[in-house]
Amino acid sequence: MNSAVDPKSYETVGRCQTVAAILWPSFLVAGIANSMFWVMVDPHDFGLIAGISELSRIGAYSVGFLLSWAATALSSFVTIRFCKPCNQLNQKSAQ
Repeated sequence: MNSAVDPKSYETVGRCQTVAAILWPSFLVAGIANSMFWVMVDPHDFGLIAGISELSRIGAYSVGFLLSWAATALSSFVTIRFCKPCNQLNQKSAQ
């Protein structure tokens, strides 16, 4: 049994599957992180501190979720990017 990773296995993963592998876990983690954050912080008080007093509670929840989703999606993207073998990345950059 060979424990080495087959470089061709990364080529068979489609773009749609890669995007789903980035966005779905980051969506779940962002939902949990957002919930934990807003349990401890009142959106109205946060808006006053940030200088956005006209932002509604739902708006604060939405903006907070989208920002945390973007941060966790970036983290997942970097993880997937570093999971690829170096020789595959070098071949693409040389072409």
